[in-house]
Amino acid sequence: MQDMPITGTTADQLAGLAAQNDVQPVNWPEGRPLTDEAFIGQGRCFTTAEVLAQARVCVLGWQTAQDLFEGDDPLGETVWVNRQPCEVIGVITELINVDPEERLRSKPNVALLMPISTAIQNLFDKEPSVTISAHVSDESRMTQTKAEVAAVLRQRHAIEKDDAGRYQDDFRLTTKDDILGAQQEAALAAANAKFEHRFRKIEQIPGFSSLSLEEKEALWAAVKAGALPAPRPDRTS
Repeated sequence: MQDMPITGTTADQLAGLAAQNDVQPVNWPEGRPLTDEAFIGQGRCFTTAEVLAQARVCVLGWQTAQDLFEGDDPLGETVWVNRQPCEVIGVITELINVDPEERLRSKPNVALLMPISTAIQNLFDKEPSVTISAHVSDESRMTQTKAEVAAVLRQRHAIEKDDAGRYQDDFRLTTKDDILGAQQEAALAAANAKFEHRFRKIEQIPGFSSLSLEEKEALWAAVKAGALPAPRPDRTS
């Protein structure tokens, strides 16, 4: 038995990897366009027909195939996912992150892909959330595209405006700019909290208000370094 990340996806998963350009095959020539075929090392990916049929097939990441089959050919073999048999029909070629900083944090070669319909049917007791990735060729149209995607989802989900004229969406749209903005806000909040904590430490020192500017700067440097000196006697006493 081995724990591994399992992803339920559509038949165009590999095309999505090529479009995102976050990972690429090892030793991929610089400047050469990525295609979905480039990501298949052995066999094939599942088809749209297999997704619709809830086929019990899967595609393994390169490292996952090595771990499970120790160099033997995995095609046509059966792996068990949540006590359900799943035929291996493909293996993704060995991948590497395009961004060198992500290479220590990400494990693109540890994966098991299966049709999203199969995953929903066999792996969940209740209907799970679904993530859909969309790619915009022109970033200047990001806001417009986001609004168009929202309109399509509201139509498909039969979502109408409430009495206050607002949509009660059952989905969430997130762009890379949204994620970056949230990270920047979190970093700013953390920096502000750290500053306030340090300043409160200084304020607690007796006689702080009567210290010279140079003494206050020295205290601030000590607090930042984590070496707050012993309290000074209160000069007003």
